[in-house]
Amino acid sequence: MQDIVSASTFNRIHTSTRGVLVVEDERIVAKDIMRTLTALGYSVVGVAHSGEEALDKARSLSPSLVLMDISMPGHVDGIQAAQMVTEELNVPVVYLTAFSDVATLDRAKRSEPFGYLLKPFKDAELRCVIEIALYRHSVEALLREREQLLSTTLRSIGDAVIVTDADERITFLNRIGEQLTGWASAEVIGKPVMEILNLLDAKTKQLPENPISRALTGRCTVLLEDGVTLARRDATTIPIDDSAAPIIDDRGRILGGVMVFRDITERRRAENEILRLNADLERRVMERTAELMAANKELDAFSCSVSHDLRAPLRSIDGFSQFLLEDHGDQLNAEGQKHLRRIRAATQRMSLLIDDLLSLARVSRVALNRSNINLSTIAAELGAHLAEAHPAHPVDFTVGDAAVASCDAGLMRIVLGNLLGNAWKFTSKTAMARVEFGCAIEGSERTYFVRDNGAGFDNVYAAKLFGAFQRLHTAKEFEGTGIGLATVQRIVHRHGGRIWATAHVGQGAIFSFTLP
Repeated sequence: MQDIVSASTFNRIHTSTRGVLVVEDERIVAKDIMRTLTALGYSVVGVAHSGEEALDKARSLSPSLVLMDISMPGHVDGIQAAQMVTEELNVPVVYLTAFSDVATLDRAKRSEPFGYLLKPFKDAELRCVIEIALYRHSVEALLREREQLLSTTLRSIGDAVIVTDADERITFLNRIGEQLTGWASAEVIGKPVMEILNLLDAKTKQLPENPISRALTGRCTVLLEDGVTLARRDATTIPIDDSAAPIIDDRGRILGGVMVFRDITERRRAENEILRLNADLERRVMERTAELMAANKELDAFSCSVSHDLRAPLRSIDGFSQFLLEDHGDQLNAEGQKHLRRIRAATQRMSLLIDDLLSLARVSRVALNRSNINLSTIAAELGAHLAEAHPAHPVDFTVGDAAVASCDAGLMRIVLGNLLGNAWKFTSKTAMARVEFGCAIEGSERTYFVRDNGAGFDNVYAAKLFGAFQRLHTAKEFEGTGIGLATVQRIVHRHGGRIWATAHVGQGAIFSFTLP
């Protein structure tokens, strides 16, 4: 502020100076003052010898400063003329007078002059008084501009603003504040803020502590508590929020307080609507959960029924077919025996399909029980079982070290059992078969894989592998139900991972998956 005044403002003072109007009833004295001003470098725009003439010339000549003698003939003396010049034209006035009595000085002070110089005076004294008057006038003009700018800014912002002095009396209320409180600014200036700002806690129905008082006492910004409402002038209430803060000068003195607040009726309505929607959503989720649980129970019952009702006739067909072959096979020709063996094979495939379908259904319902599992250990155990079950099919099986993952041990045993079982199956016609399980770090992601050098497949059809009943080889080439990889994908997805396959016909395949 001081830098601005001492530089740019000082320049404005001298560039804007147009001249001095001398108001003096004694003509000889007036001429002497004119010569002094000219010698000091000032221009004199005119001379007036009465209060009325001073007003006329001030209006027509627009001086930058008026030197006014207090004692003037006529109905308007110097003090009255100075007051009118200041109020109407905003021109600074300096009194030049021989009167120094208390009553005159008191009247002169009330007119708020920019200087007061007793006759006779020295040239240096006159220059000093004029310069100080011009400087003060320019500074006050700058302060008025800033006050106007601040006032305009506060009036135009979208929130309500109330400003108080240090005694918590209102000094400013903007347009939005008028709308929210129901009071006009002119009506509330000078009133205690809590006479206008009637706050109420919507929950306790108690009057909360005055936020401006809290801000002034604590010398800090105070946020309004939740659930505060404002009682307007017409007794209606609106919910509000925001804050109050003290106004502190550079010396740490509290000059007043300011409170900014807004109407949050629409926000409260939106919040209540969200609460209502959340409650409705919770209710629906509970209903859907109950429906899902009922459906799962029905599905379990259906699965048990399928397991019992379908297996029983299949077991009968397979059993009686076996009895026919064993007890009456010599009565059948080769073609009849062949048909019975095909019947038995079909029933056994159907039984396997039922097992796979039930396993696929259970995967979606079983709860995940995650822990740190060493998949390498599981893979080694499964590989040993497969090697024992297929002694005529030697496989060079290797397992990488410490492939640890956070997963459900039981479900991952199903995943590895399917993938390794497929690798064993599709290398059954490969000389020097090789199968490998391991893991690799790709960027920040750990990938687990099962690699073989078996039959492979056309990579164009890789995406079809994980659908139920999707097969890329005929049952005559390699047996299977087409359910295993669908089960594997479902388990991996339940863990939040992903699975994919790459292969080439006759060169083997790689099945990779992640477990984040």
